[in-house]
Amino acid sequence: MTARRTILRRIIPLVAAVVVVAATIAIVRFVSTGHGEADTAASGQSTAVVRQPTSAAALPPSSWASPVRIGINGSLPGWSYPSSTPDGYDGFDVALIRFIKDSLHIEVHLVPMQPGEREKSLLDGTVDLVVANFSMDGKSVAREGSARKDVLAFAGPYFRDRSGIMLSTKKLYEFTHQNATIPSELVCVVKGTTAEGYMTGAKVRRSQAECFEEIGKSDEVGERVVGAVTDETIVDAYKHAKANDRLAGTVMWDGQDHPISPEMYGIGMRKGDPARCRELGGVITEFLVSQGDPWHKAFYDSLGAQSPKDRKPTAVDPTYCG
Repeated sequence: MTARRTILRRIIPLVAAVVVVAATIAIVRFVSTGHGEADTAASGQSTAVVRQPTSAAALPPSSWASPVRIGINGSLPGWSYPSSTPDGYDGFDVALIRFIKDSLHIEVHLVPMQPGEREKSLLDGTVDLVVANFSMDGKSVAREGSARKDVLAFAGPYFRDRSGIMLSTKKLYEFTHQNATIPSELVCVVKGTTAEGYMTGAKVRRSQAECFEEIGKSDEVGERVVGAVTDETIVDAYKHAKANDRLAGTVMWDGQDHPISPEMYGIGMRKGDPARCRELGGVITEFLVSQGDPWHKAFYDSLGAQSPKDRKPTAVDPTYCG
């Protein structure tokens, strides 16, 4: 009898402990699913369920290749240019790349290139992505007669721009004895840009850097060039960085001879992986709207001499993913 009582004394506390644990688990489940709020409010006590943030180590491994090779301009003020940062570059496009890197937990390798090399570098596998003021519309350079969006997939847009001209009014007057109109044959067009499609009268087609250099040359040296057509924010950032008194700034125009083309920048990639393209689109959406406003921070850090008005897209367009 004594032994039986001893056993019961040991069992009863154990059962009670089990009941207490089970009741505690039930209460936690009850509260964490949102039930029992009325009882909590009635008692005047606050019950909070704390969810710990997921650590980077707990995240699933990335399905992206490592490192992801990303084409950039690499020498364009305001957008992607050499710096002392760990990845060797800075600018708006580079800020977006860093945001993508942190969001997807991937390693990246930046590959500088000229605008005319962007399509080819994607199609031949030199790079996996291109983040380099890459307009989602316009004509393809790699496949004559095709639209760019029919050759490549794009995640975006992440930036809105329009074509503009960096102009030397001094050279324009010296060549034409007037400053009212800009003859298209005196304008340098950057190879591989959408301007090639509509500036058909331009006789000089060079790389971005070469076009800009031609404007600053004296009248006796180089081509007869008074301006270079490219996108407005590119022109303004370059002019601001170089501060050349021969450059009068951005001149905008419209009309049949010199139309303005809207530009929507996206992340270029090879066709055939719409799911991954949409994944990038989701990251761009976070870049545009997430707390802390990383888009505006990147703009003011890199392009702060300009106005952000009408530059920020309202949403990405998944139809460009193909």
